[in-house]
Order: sequence, then C-alpha cells, then structure tokens
Amino acid sequence: NFNFQKKKLFVLSTFGHCGIDHLHSLLDNHKQVIIIPNLSFYRKLEVFEKKKITNLYNKSFISKFIDFILKNRKHTLRYKILKKKHQKKIFKSFVFEYLNTKKNIIPKKDLFEAIHYAFAKINNFTQQKKIIIAHEHVPWNCYKYQDFFPTKYLFIIRDPRASIAGSL
Repeated sequence: NFNFQKKKLFVLSTFGHCGIDHLHSLLDNHKQVIIIPNLSFYRKLEVFEKKKITNLYNKSFISKFIDFILKNRKHTLRYKILKKKHQKKIFKSFVFEYLNTKKNIIPKKDLFEAIHYAFAKINNFTQQKKIIIAHEHVPWNCYKYQDFFPTKYLFIIRDPRASIAGSL
C-alpha cells in the first residue's frame, strides 16, 4: 500500500551548473526518500502541451508519456528509471493499476502519483519511504506542484555567476 497523504513532497531545482545531479544522487541513497532519476515531470508534460496534446487522462496519452519518460537520452545507468528493458510493461501496468483505483480523476496529480507508485512497486520500496523528491531541472515549473500537494522546496546554488550564466 502506497499512501501519498502520508508522504512529504519536496521539489529539487536550480538555475543550472550547481551540482544538482550530485545532490540528486546523494538524496537517492537515503532510505526514506523516493526520487526518480531524470523525471522532471512538468518539464516533460510541457513537451506534450507544446504539441497540443492535452488529454492527460487518455490511455493512449498515458502510454506515450510513460514511453517518453522512460526513454533514456543519456547512456549512464544513473539516468535510467528502469534498470532492465523488460520492466517497461510491468511499470506501465503499475501506473494503470494505480489510476484504476481513482474515482475522481485529477489528471496531473494522479499521473504524478501513479508514476511514483509504479517506481516504488518496481523497486520493491516499502512504507519506509516518507519523502518524495521531484527533481525539476528548471525552476519555472516548481510552483505547479503546489496546485495538488503541500510542497517544500530545495533550491541549490553553488556559484551565483555560474547560476546566472546557466539561466541565460
């Protein structure tokens, strides 16, 4: 059982060139934290919205969105959500399993939760996970989580000059 009401949500972000991937890897090793590699949920949703694909609770959209988030653009293991190719079908089945339990659908909220539920199930996480960290690589999507969740933020800044250069 994966109860989102009992979990705290933090959004991790930066303006760039601050070591956010390093911080992500450190947080990933914490036994109470769920953080999905390379997700940037709202950033990926924007790709579909720019293509005018906005029916978020359509089975076809959900399947395409999952394919998109699981596509590994970088060839290192730490950026992969799934470690084995055969897990993709199982991951999708967990997403739809979670969504089928919902009576009143809130598309973005429920899709975000379903992806984290599937990630937790496929990795055999137990109830010991108390914190979900959403890694948004750019800060202008961070406020969107407040629409659905009580949200706290972790913004990392290392060198203000590099951050400004990265944001430009």
